[in-house]
Amino acid sequence: MKSQSTLQKSTSVLWLLGLIGLLALLWLALPAQPAHAERAGVLGITPTPTSPPTDTPPPPPTNTPAPPPTNTPKPKDDDNDNVPPPPPPPTETPLPSPTATAFIPSMLPVTGGSASPPWAEMVALGAAMIVAAGLIFKGTRIKE
Repeated sequence: MKSQSTLQKSTSVLWLLGLIGLLALLWLALPAQPAHAERAGVLGITPTPTSPPTDTPPPPPTNTPAPPPTNTPKPKDDDNDNVPPPPPPPTETPLPSPTATAFIPSMLPVTGGSASPPWAEMVALGAAMIVAAGLIFKGTRIKE
């Protein structure tokens, strides 16, 4: 049978590991940090340009006259003056190819997420598993 101080120490260790696991999960849930230039813009600091501005003027606009409109009369068909033209044939939309609709994770937009290294996820999962195992063990132990 464990003494009361040992039981308190093990419970404290479990709570500490749980707190570390929660902090690691919160850290993973934070959005990725923006690039340095974006951060400078957010803070109101004007980022310095990477290349010096060029003083070349824009090219002058070209004033080319538009071609004259062609007003050639269309030959009239006197037999069918009151008959509307036939409707265009219905066009079928082609089905997309299977490769065009394939799910490619790299095509998803990056909207934030974690910029943390992969070991951080392992630390968070490990801490959560230790806490879960400790709580299960503590709940199944026979108290005397």
